[in-house]
Amino acid sequence: MTAAPDISSLPAYFSEIEDAFCSRRNAPLLLSPLDFDKVAGWHAAGIPVGVVRDGIGRYFEKLDKRKTPSRKAICVSFAEDCVLKALEEHRQAMIGSRCGVEGSPGGESARKERFLGHLSSKLGAFLEKTRSGNCYPGSSALVSAALSVIGGLSAGGGMSLVDIENRLSPLDSELGRLLMSETPGELLDEWKDESRERIRKAGMAADDAVSAAAEKNIILNRVFRHLEIPRLSILYYDE
Repeated sequence: MTAAPDISSLPAYFSEIEDAFCSRRNAPLLLSPLDFDKVAGWHAAGIPVGVVRDGIGRYFEKLDKRKTPSRKAICVSFAEDCVLKALEEHRQAMIGSRCGVEGSPGGESARKERFLGHLSSKLGAFLEKTRSGNCYPGSSALVSAALSVIGGLSAGGGMSLVDIENRLSPLDSELGRLLMSETPGELLDEWKDESRERIRKAGMAADDAVSAAAEKNIILNRVFRHLEIPRLSILYYDE
């Protein structure tokens, strides 16, 4: 997993993505709370803004081919699948460049196996740690269910990384919600204070919607890291 970019770059990141979307949509855009969270998540995962712009371009190309009116493209999050495809091509090119070859070693199939194996190993370790202490009961139950899903995805070799992401993304969101609800309040308060201090030092207004989305992502990722649980998303997995 790559290190998250400096939080101070988030407002400019939002602006570039908003401009890219609005220029193709040919209309002003009112970002929804889901959009703010999604873009903040892309930023936290270290996805280059050029990759997001590429994904947005592909999304509108698909709409053009389908003759879908651009006014229906009201949500940045609608472009998520196209952004993910652009990201995977970018990562394969980067890995191939480091290795002096075209594409990543072993291709998409090997990358899927590594990603799912990584999740299985880390989630299994979390269950071992929590089994004796009877802590995080709801999260542990969901992790057990997620391991079953991951086992099925590993056996089903025909799925693409985008398909896998679409299967795991709801589990990632629900696991994050459960972890937050089962984490001691004093820890959450400590992390909230830390996140707000980071946002303040970055020169971002505390009551701004971008800052609120950033704070939410900082705390959520802090919970996952504290418990040594990987995000159930290919966005956060980079070799």
